[in-house]
Amino acid sequence: MRYKGWSLIGVALVCFALFGIVHGEEFPATVQSQENYQDWGWLSYVMDNGLITVAVVPDIGARVMQYDLNGHPSIYVNPDELENVYTPTDSSPWHNYGGFKNWPAPQDRWGWPPPPTLDFGAYKVEVALDSADSCVVSCEGPVEQWKTAGLRFDRNLTIYRGSSRVRVEQTLTNEGETEARWSVWDITQSIVNHPGEEDWTNFWVYFPIKADSKFGEDGFQVMSGGATNPQWKANVAEGISAVQYDHNSGAKIGSDSDGGWIAYVDERDGYTYAKKFSYFEGAEYPDKGSSVEVYTSNGLPYLEVEVLSPLVDLAPGASYTFTEDWYAAKVHGPILEVNEAGAVRNRLRAEGDGGTTRLTGTYGVFYVGAVEIVFQDPSGHITGSGGMLPVSPSEMFELDRTGKLPSGTKKVVLELTNGNGEFIGILDVLTLKVKTGIHLRESDPRPTKFGLRPNLPNPFNPSTTIVFDIPENRGGADVRLVVYDSLGQSIRTLVDGRVRSGTSSVVWDGRNAFSREVSSGVYLCQLRMGELVDTKKMVLVR
Repeated sequence: MRYKGWSLIGVALVCFALFGIVHGEEFPATVQSQENYQDWGWLSYVMDNGLITVAVVPDIGARVMQYDLNGHPSIYVNPDELENVYTPTDSSPWHNYGGFKNWPAPQDRWGWPPPPTLDFGAYKVEVALDSADSCVVSCEGPVEQWKTAGLRFDRNLTIYRGSSRVRVEQTLTNEGETEARWSVWDITQSIVNHPGEEDWTNFWVYFPIKADSKFGEDGFQVMSGGATNPQWKANVAEGISAVQYDHNSGAKIGSDSDGGWIAYVDERDGYTYAKKFSYFEGAEYPDKGSSVEVYTSNGLPYLEVEVLSPLVDLAPGASYTFTEDWYAAKVHGPILEVNEAGAVRNRLRAEGDGGTTRLTGTYGVFYVGAVEIVFQDPSGHITGSGGMLPVSPSEMFELDRTGKLPSGTKKVVLELTNGNGEFIGILDVLTLKVKTGIHLRESDPRPTKFGLRPNLPNPFNPSTTIVFDIPENRGGADVRLVVYDSLGQSIRTLVDGRVRSGTSSVVWDGRNAFSREVSSGVYLCQLRMGELVDTKKMVLVR
């Protein structure tokens, strides 16, 4: 979808018509069990909503063997293993079916092959919810008897009306008699060629680089395959590294990426499949701190897109759930960001001569609905709208609109709503003139130490002022100020950019990144400048 012009009326009418369709009968979620689905020879549970299709096979470890958008396949299925079902034993070899699966990490604690019961044992699968708005398939795994005795994986998969989103809840349970320490490791074997072709280099994986990565400016470690392997594509865009599959080596990299997403892209056809997850700052991750990994096979044609949770201690009978969301959209790479609304290929830009302004950007969106162009002043108050534009995961969203900005506009926000008009998230934001919302206290003496001061008031309701110091000898620095909840999940980024030295302050209004009020509780405010970090507690009382 490509949009030009600044007229609101025509676009609004189209959008209202689209809302009516989606709110009615189009894109409902469905689920059913099917024997010999796709001629695979297995019973499969098939979830569909007219946009995506997801298929789960109980008898081979409840693998997800299909995740398609518009019928475009993303998951590799090994044709040599179709129909095959094996009984796990203490001497089982690895049966490489393809698909998506869970293993416990780190791998070096169980060697090779993987724990057989966890990998391909029969799961108990049932439909936990079947409604037009969402469907849930619940997968209960068997207990591993040998390599990681006492461990069990369960999964819930959810699809939704009018969206490419798949909610994947992965639960690791310790049914053993002693404490265990493991990470939840998920692996998706992805397609690397089109039927009948060996066009390997069309398939890429993108992930964000951690600003202070322990692996250096490229943001990844080479785990196998050599540092000069041409598949490794460091810094393909600002803050982004990638893998371009070429089928020449069995190789692997790991990254301590803290962006909370990784995206696999078929660049020829322009389809992106992303995993979005929580990254826990300060937690211990396996494989020297890797949160994401990419493996490339030089045998069977596939690559692996992998996500790892932090290592967790599990007492006997205890469980840990690591949740991620899968999304798919029609868009080429490089992918610069993945958020709840969509995938960003070209960020929002503004060009103008003072009279008119041209806004451009390229995205893949994750919901059928509309993107509204919202204009805001420096305080966040709305100064006007540039229109509501119908969007769908099935089509790339190319923004190209020209018009006169409302007086006082300093920020342009792209907001996504679904087909029912419900707010989903912010697709992209552009600040027209660099204003961080930080106000320097000129009367304060220049600080000599880095850090946070106590926020005031504390406890607070509804807002509090956070004050921090940047030493004079820095002359300005790149600073991130982030609010986390008590579980370590990011709630709101208050500052992300260059800040001059001195004492600065910013107000947190008790809302999350989507401008929604958060509940009462203890929150952590973390200030980061290079390797320097300071954290303080804040208490919100509603």
